[in-house]
Amino acid sequence: MNWRAAVLPILASVVLFNLTVAPHVSAVQVRCKTTTLNPPKRSRLEGRFKYQVQARGGIDVNIESTILVLDRSGNVNIPITINDGDEFDIKIQETVQVARQDASRMLIGAPGVLFRAEARDMGDTDVAYCSPFAAIRFDKPDNPVYGKETIRCVAGFDALVTESIRVAIDNTEVYSAAKNPATVTPYSTKITIDGVEVEVKNLFVDLRDQTLSFEVSNLPDGTHRVAVKADPVYGYSTKRSKDKEGDLRGVLKHQQLFTVDSDYMSSSTHRLVFVRRNLSDSSHVDDIEWIVQQASDHGYSGLVLSGSFDGIPKKEESDEYYGRLRKVDQVCDKYNIELIPLMFSVGYGGILTNNRHLAAALPVINMPLVVRDGVGVLTRDHSIGFYDGGFERYETGETPSNTFSDKPGTVSVIDNTVSKEGNQSLRFQNFTASSDGKARFIKRLSVQPFRCYEISCWVKTEDLDSGSGFMIQVITELGRKLMFWQPKIEDTSDWTEVRTGFNSLDADEVRIYAGVWGGDSGRFWIDEVAIREVGFLNVLRRPGTPISVRSADTGTLYEKGRDYEITEEESLTYLFDHPEPVLKTLSGGRIGNNEALLVDYFQALGLKRGSGQMGVCMSEPKSYELWREIVENVDEQLDPSYYFISGDEIRQGGWCRACQSRRMSGGELIGDCFTRQTQIIQTVNPEAKVIIWSDMLDPNHNARDNFYLFNGNIAGSWNYVPKDLIVACWRYEIHEKSLRHFEANGFRTIGCGYYDRWNPKEATDWIESLGVTRGACGIMYTTWQDKYDHLEAFGDLCR
Repeated sequence: MNWRAAVLPILASVVLFNLTVAPHVSAVQVRCKTTTLNPPKRSRLEGRFKYQVQARGGIDVNIESTILVLDRSGNVNIPITINDGDEFDIKIQETVQVARQDASRMLIGAPGVLFRAEARDMGDTDVAYCSPFAAIRFDKPDNPVYGKETIRCVAGFDALVTESIRVAIDNTEVYSAAKNPATVTPYSTKITIDGVEVEVKNLFVDLRDQTLSFEVSNLPDGTHRVAVKADPVYGYSTKRSKDKEGDLRGVLKHQQLFTVDSDYMSSSTHRLVFVRRNLSDSSHVDDIEWIVQQASDHGYSGLVLSGSFDGIPKKEESDEYYGRLRKVDQVCDKYNIELIPLMFSVGYGGILTNNRHLAAALPVINMPLVVRDGVGVLTRDHSIGFYDGGFERYETGETPSNTFSDKPGTVSVIDNTVSKEGNQSLRFQNFTASSDGKARFIKRLSVQPFRCYEISCWVKTEDLDSGSGFMIQVITELGRKLMFWQPKIEDTSDWTEVRTGFNSLDADEVRIYAGVWGGDSGRFWIDEVAIREVGFLNVLRRPGTPISVRSADTGTLYEKGRDYEITEEESLTYLFDHPEPVLKTLSGGRIGNNEALLVDYFQALGLKRGSGQMGVCMSEPKSYELWREIVENVDEQLDPSYYFISGDEIRQGGWCRACQSRRMSGGELIGDCFTRQTQIIQTVNPEAKVIIWSDMLDPNHNARDNFYLFNGNIAGSWNYVPKDLIVACWRYEIHEKSLRHFEANGFRTIGCGYYDRWNPKEATDWIESLGVTRGACGIMYTTWQDKYDHLEAFGDLCR
């Protein structure tokens, strides 16, 4: 059994967890509880507590109390005898650690903790359990008995408002106080679950004790979920047991235990489908209508549309686009599907189609020029280069300095029959003979900090089958990725030139990798590798990216328009695919011929693949002006109830003057951006709710230090955004950690499943993890490859 299925953390501002048995005829009754001495640290699930026990009965009541320290599977790992009034420091963690500090104080770290009190009097026995953090959940208990006994469920609240209550079993409505505010007379009803008529008795709201309780009988076989929507502080269910064994499983092995959630699986749960269509053609409307129809038939409630909204600044310039958008809105209305626009892509530069100079900047510092005939010429560092980039000297046994390749002689071999220039090239084959299918050429290179360098080579492929395709990566000695480039090369192709580069930032040494990761079969060749320093390239010209030109000898600061001009680039592509701008001195200016200059400027370099990933500056006011204009246009067309902020994978930012002048950490900068974007949305549409991708707010994912080209530690970003954001967690491998992180910090969450691979177990894992997450409110079928083959199956599984 998965330990998180066995131990369910219940987070609340008041931690009080009482288990009492169902009413019965007995001469003795026992109740145990823990009280908070120090408020628990919700982000770490730890706190200091005091154990208390009470019993009623005759004069000879005997009480035995035990603390049950649970292992990962929910089994009792260590039972320890305790006394009324003992104090505990408790931390929920995966390993079991118990230490006594003194006679009445104990330190405990474990996956789960339960306190057990047993009272005896004249042969009668009563047992109760309590825990400051955890309820026990058995999806497959030993010797299960379902529907044979009445099961009692109780939930307690900080403050109970009867109109806010909703109770459901397996999403079947049982009671809503707004319809029947029965706070004095217990309420009973019958409902149908899986074709079986289930009886609910004595549903009672006690405003004095701030509790809600009810009994259920005749449940069908299976695991059932009780949803109590009113933010319960604690929840449990159990029944009277005459089993006197001290083992937890022995006591509870015949019980059907409920988990009590805040609102997951309620009628308001979001079941979403993700769609990417830029609405450039009317066929996109037809595509979306087919998807919406299938989604509606299989239980989906909403469609998240990535529709290039950031690139449409003014509706009067885009009548055809907005006409198609209105048709999509009508389709969604027809099938009762919520249309949720996705916009504000900081990481992928949506608004850069409107102003390319708003790109996130990288600094070039102290670039050396010398003036020759009125033109600034780069004084290149001649130690930067590539000795024998054509691999012609390999036959003599010479190896280029600081150059390596994977598995020489097996995976990487010199080929004297195939070459782009000269007589030889470096061939890669037999990928599976290398660790993880790696077949790479590697160059270690000393560089100048904050300078720009170009890498070029020629590549030929033959039946190449690789998880990555051909790729170039540049990584610092500390592990920061400066470039991650996947050129468009077919699996079989003739010699193709690959050209990319990097800004060295604060590094003085880098490793350049060229080749494949996860290679399976086929071959490829590399030849004519070259590396050179570049001067001006992709120069940004906006208030936050000033250019400085000064004398290397005197430090005199020269003025643009008076002393020099820098030519405009034909196209600001963020790539290494166009001529470099040049500095020209002006007649009458102060810059002399042969004078040495030092230049600082800011450039933009695209990452990743294709046309490159380019981020947006999060500090330039113009960015927010454009984002507001976009929201106003979209809101006028759609009036949506939800917006989705596309705040994922922000790999560049924080370096320009506008960002640096704010003196914010990386986490504060990103959090401030998301907050301002949310405020823009809610200013335009005060009723709108906002969803956002999780990764830049998740320390288990991208909210960390040294993240690609981002300046500053992104950790802590989640502390600087509104708590009413709905966070869409999208990485399956860390989904439990992510959900726990956002749960502990008070956010609602949506799970993003599928991700272009149909694995029912992954979908089930998402559903189960969401089911035990406070604030979980939905799940999304997420495809980046427009694969809807499993839309129906995924939807049916999530019903």
